[in-house]
Amino acid sequence: MTSGVVWDAGVPEQTRVVSIGRPPWWLMLLAFVVGGLITVDLLAGGVLERTDLRVSEIIGGWGLRDSSAYPVVWAITQLGGRATILVVLAILVGYLAWRRRTWLPCSASCSPSARSPSGCTR
Repeated sequence: MTSGVVWDAGVPEQTRVVSIGRPPWWLMLLAFVVGGLITVDLLAGGVLERTDLRVSEIIGGWGLRDSSAYPVVWAITQLGGRATILVVLAILVGYLAWRRRTWLPCSASCSPSARSPSGCTR
């Protein structure tokens, strides 16, 4: 064997503690704490619930339910909620596909041939 062709790989200087795609522990803890605080606030009738009730009261005073604009407003709110979710999911899936340098998981989960007879993805 020629000298200098094979190098000693050795131990890497820094190894990953968290695998790719998994958030760090502190971010998971923060999400858990924020979710817990929001839940407690809503169950206790806190600021978030009072704000929601106040907004509902103000909008209820507009009399939209009895107007001819109600179906249009309802359709816009439904489209807005679903479109927002689709945009956020499309950005997330696109980012993950770019990060992993493959569209295979995206195409496999979206194609009809990837679905089992029960309708679930593999």
